[in-house]
Amino acid sequence: MEVKGCVMIFIRQCLLGLGLCMLVSYSYADITVGMSAGFSGFRGQDNLAYRYGVETAFSQTNEAGGVKGEIIKLEALDDEFSSDLAGQNALRFTNRKNVLAMLGGGENTSDVLSNVADQKEILFLGGVSTPPKMFQNYDNVLTVRPPMSEETTYMCRQFVDRGVSKVTVAYPEYSVMYAELKRSCAPLGVVLDAVSYPISSMSYSKSVQQLFELANENVVMLGDSKTINLLLARLGGDFYGAKTVWLASDVDPDLVKQNQLDTLELKVLSFLGSQLKQTQAYKAYSENLAKLNPYLMPSLRGLEGYVTALILVRGLEDVINPFDLKSPSDVIKLPLNVMRRFTGWVQEGKDIEQQRQLVIALSVMENLNVGLRTYPGFVDGNQSMNWTFSVEDY
Repeated sequence: MEVKGCVMIFIRQCLLGLGLCMLVSYSYADITVGMSAGFSGFRGQDNLAYRYGVETAFSQTNEAGGVKGEIIKLEALDDEFSSDLAGQNALRFTNRKNVLAMLGGGENTSDVLSNVADQKEILFLGGVSTPPKMFQNYDNVLTVRPPMSEETTYMCRQFVDRGVSKVTVAYPEYSVMYAELKRSCAPLGVVLDAVSYPISSMSYSKSVQQLFELANENVVMLGDSKTINLLLARLGGDFYGAKTVWLASDVDPDLVKQNQLDTLELKVLSFLGSQLKQTQAYKAYSENLAKLNPYLMPSLRGLEGYVTALILVRGLEDVINPFDLKSPSDVIKLPLNVMRRFTGWVQEGKDIEQQRQLVIALSVMENLNVGLRTYPGFVDGNQSMNWTFSVEDY
């Protein structure tokens, strides 16, 4: 009997130890967030900076214990700026990776990601670009970045306030933002002299010549930061020394100014606030980016990704509950839930409910403090956050 009793005690201790291990595994399970964006070539540098900003915020969160004990990780896939690849990436995230949310997108891919988000009832927290199609009755789409139409209208009003009636616009072929800028400026009487440049070629000779032939003092440069940098280098100081160059908020002025002459004067639209490099958010982002990879340089696009990820984490903190003990019956279900999580058997119904709760949790958040000098939020049922645009001189 004594031997039998010792055996039973040993078995109970083993089961208790196994149970504790499973509980630890359960409470420190991974939260996966998917990101689809174009990371290839010159055009991908802005998106890479944004991605590193997201990873920096997630790494900072994990170092502090994660989201209620759960580690958050980013699954990033390159869609090469292709809507077809973006759609495939989104289905991979939702069908195979069981992500709780998606990030990313672009002018040509955000609408595809929005469609998948609505079909799968999963949050798409857009931020890389916000073309008009993102705001067409999608229940599961929220954007940290303001609508593109608000930005282009603000820019056109800046021209009117400065007494500017004619502006040169250099834009990449098939630019959604140029079409929106044209639509915003026309009612205000601002005429756009447009020059397109190829997105798949390094030959800008024709575009450079056309830009030289236009005498307008104000020039709007649309596109990615590195390509704008190359265009301005081809144009040289004789061109931009006598002009004011305007940049949209999705362009990094530091990258644009690399290797340019001091005579380059930039006016950059910003929605995150003024003097961003002096904010608590930028300092925290820079310090944690150096921990992530000491060879990466901080940037305003990276800061935007960092802020977006922090906002997502706030929403996750409201919906993540590792043990889900909401009623007495949940106590009975807990061992089975732990075993499912421990063995990799995903509880699809529960995760879908969390995905729905995440959309709701974020959509009612107001006055968020993310270390900036402004306190954004989603108000009045809007899909985008209530930022205020400003113009910064660089």
